[in-house]
Amino acid sequence: MRLILDPPQPGSWNMAVDEMLLRTAQVNKQAVLRLYQWNPATLSLGYFQSYEEAQKHECAQYVPWLRRTTGGGALLHDQELTYSLIFPSQYLSSQQIAYVYDLVHKSLIDTLQQFDIRATIANPTQIPSEQQDTFLCFQRRCACDVLLRDFKIAGSAQRRSHDYVLQHGSVLTRQSACASELPGIYELSNLDMNADILQAAWVPNLRKLFDTVFIEKPLTDEEKCVTATIQASKFDADAWNMKR
Repeated sequence: MRLILDPPQPGSWNMAVDEMLLRTAQVNKQAVLRLYQWNPATLSLGYFQSYEEAQKHECAQYVPWLRRTTGGGALLHDQELTYSLIFPSQYLSSQQIAYVYDLVHKSLIDTLQQFDIRATIANPTQIPSEQQDTFLCFQRRCACDVLLRDFKIAGSAQRRSHDYVLQHGSVLTRQSACASELPGIYELSNLDMNADILQAAWVPNLRKLFDTVFIEKPLTDEEKCVTATIQASKFDADAWNMKR
């Protein structure tokens, strides 16, 4: 499996890289795990959220924003570690594809346990229905979310394209000044688990999870050119970001 460990980048670039890797995987038939961060802080709308809804939220007035290709609520990407996983789905059932959520989140829980941080998977029977319509994704609950002291600290979403799936997710390492209502691992555990520390501990566990060899390979010049084209034509474009 190809491994990409990227430095902090603008939001539209990060989304364009994931899009490029999903398209490329369908040609070179290679699974990819990418871990990355954000600079500056960026608000990403879920694919089905409206532009008008974003304008009513305070954080959208202070940070750049864009629209994701995956659904769910809005995400304030700031003090977090984000991952994207691209894998073949041709021979997998819908249930098996969805189960990848559980596998990755369980691996995260095991990694946090190494630091005596006791996170859990959300119990679907204890999720209030009114949480499903809140603007920010981390104020919502889904059955596969990762909770710490009853606060959501990690969630993921999937997008299928032909015979491959893009699954990406965010882990809140610390509270953002732009979303003070969302505590991160630091506030909930008093342990300064920044993105770099979490990444270094999580990658070995993910390798074991997938029973694979990681081949670390940064983006090529050609891939960066394709990414820049996608960034300009889609994630930086009003036609995409304001389409709803």
